Amino acid sequence: MDVRCAILKWFRGLSTEKKGELFIGVSLLLWGMMPVLVRSSANVLPPLFFAGSSIFIAGIVCLLVLVVSGKTAELICKTAFRDMLFSTLIISVLFYGVLFWAGQKTRAGNIAILNQSEVIWTFLFFTLLGFEKVTTRKIAGTFFVLVGVSLIVLRNFSGAFVSWDLFLVLIFTITPVGNYFQKRALTRVSSITQLCFRSLLGGFFLLSMSVLFEKEQLSHGSPVFIVSLIALNGLLALGVSKILFLESLKRLEVSKTIALGTAAPAVTMIAAYFILDEIPEITQLLGLACVMTGILIMVWNSGAARRNVT
Repeated sequence: MDVRCAILKWFRGLSTEKKGELFIGVSLLLWGMMPVLVRSSANVLPPLFFAGSSIFIAGIVCLLVLVVSGKTAELICKTAFRDMLFSTLIISVLFYGVLFWAGQKTRAGNIAILNQSEVIWTFLFFTLLGFEKVTTRKIAGTFFVLVGVSLIVLRNFSGAFVSWDLFLVLIFTITPVGNYFQKRALTRVSSITQLCFRSLLGGFFLLSMSVLFEKEQLSHGSPVFIVSLIALNGLLALGVSKILFLESLKRLEVSKTIALGTAAPAVTMIAAYFILDEIPEITQLLGLACVMTGILIMVWNSGAARRNVT
């Protein structure tokens, strides 16, 4: 009890910015494990089933938060329903469905690095819509990110029609569209409400798709291992990490949050080395360096950055 009181006293004594940095740090550790969990699920769980069950559990976590805070009524907000529905279809169903499917077939480090390209697509999308101005900083940042992404994709492209990393790049380009609808809904409901709505509905839809189209059965692997994968991914990587990310956004500048987020691939690659025996390739390291450089160029001392959690 004394230790618990000491921790609470220490936490309350932190400044608002330090609390934000603590939240984003824990969030990155949890989110960085997601690609490792997805890769670990290969040959153990069907991708749609793993995605649907994980996302649905994340929705339960968000629902509990809404119940405690007394904001469950926001889930049936009529004025935000259409925007939340579109963001659910784009992000929870299409984005996560393809992410888990293609992610089971490539390296965990590649997933994490390519995930960072979401920032560049978001900047480009909102620039084309006229919400943000084109600047030299953004052009330079875009160049570095594209070089980094190209290193990852071209290194693994064998000349065949299918390249899993290319699928990941393509699916990351649609996240700004989903974020656009999320941004519109944010004027009527809270971020946690959107996460809850899209996770419950999207998770249910993916599970239904799994029942209809995934014929393979669960492997003969340990039930404890299977349950642990789903619980860790749903509760921590897709649930708690997203809530902490949102809490950090309330306390930090968006540009600083994005800059700190560039550390997520490093967390993934370290975890993949110890858990999956994935030794980082030189092209991965160069790609990561280029992507991180590009993002930092775009957001360093820039208050114009805008990003919504996916």
